[in-house]
Amino acid sequence: MKELTPNEWHKLLNRYVADAEAMRPVMMKPFEQDGYVCASDTHILIRVAKRYITNDYSTDKTTPNVSRVVPEHNPQFAITIDNLRSAFVQRGINYDELTVDCPYCDDECEVEWKFEDNDGDTHTMWAECPCCNGTGFIPNGISHYIEIKERTVNAHFMLILYQTMIELGIDRAEVTIIDMQQILFTIADGIDIIIMPYILNNKRNKGISRVKISKL
Repeated sequence: MKELTPNEWHKLLNRYVADAEAMRPVMMKPFEQDGYVCASDTHILIRVAKRYITNDYSTDKTTPNVSRVVPEHNPQFAITIDNLRSAFVQRGINYDELTVDCPYCDDECEVEWKFEDNDGDTHTMWAECPCCNGTGFIPNGISHYIEIKERTVNAHFMLILYQTMIELGIDRAEVTIIDMQQILFTIADGIDIIIMPYILNNKRNKGISRVKISKL
């Protein structure tokens, strides 16, 4: 596994935190708990043993109990970098990017709104794009899904897992699945990533690709 600098760890951990729209401000930053540095937006979570990280992420705020959502390490199979890359290619997802230009505002950050009043008059105005929150970008793969051993996961979260493995120089992850609960990806000793499975709505489903699994 590659050794990362404190700044590289900080950048990696911040991919997992909640954004400014989050209900719980404490989730907007990494935090220390039980010998780990953790970060989560409630859909995906990473915990890294403190021995890998020198920065101080301690907080006096009440943080969620991460141990309650981490399944016991009991891997049934593994996935590789090549397995993940193939699944992204099937869906036409650029696996080198975590964001893409917003297709709803054409990277303009604003969209035109129309309203028809009771007299039949139409009024228009330009306002911040509600899909990208005025940033001009949306999460890459957010409208696509990937299946892992009959569990469906949003492709964007699998892309975060993939990018993390690439940056750490890890080409294989052990996978623990318990019923329909969260999926545990153990990518190294002391580094776990947990992703919540997704219940598909046919209206939102734009295609599923399957990740090939490997023996342990």
